[in-house]
Amino acid sequence: MDDFTKQLAEGMKNIKYEGVMENPTHIFDWKSSHCGDRAKLFIRVENDIIVEASYEHLGCALNCLVFEEIIGHILNKPFSEILEISRDSFSLSLDVPQRKMHCVDLAFDTINKGLLQDRPNN
Repeated sequence: MDDFTKQLAEGMKNIKYEGVMENPTHIFDWKSSHCGDRAKLFIRVENDIIVEASYEHLGCALNCLVFEEIIGHILNKPFSEILEISRDSFSLSLDVPQRKMHCVDLAFDTINKGLLQDRPNN
């Protein structure tokens, strides 16, 4: 088993944010044109602070772990901070091989393209 596979296996033991959220204030939904994987990010904002976030995905373990890291980063921060998140500005703890970067892109595309089509739920 290579180091990347070991990182994925270990990371999948500590999933905290996966699942559909009831009554989110924002839902970002995106499908990868590269592989067909799909992700949905649910966010609840109160007084401009991200108080809760979760995701659901139809894809690989790497998608899951990238969302876990992003959500861990944005929780309890101003909603405006999500505008600053991009693949280039966010440092992942995972050492992702170049051939798997499209999996990472799905998480960032879900956020960035979702912001363009922002759909408040309340």
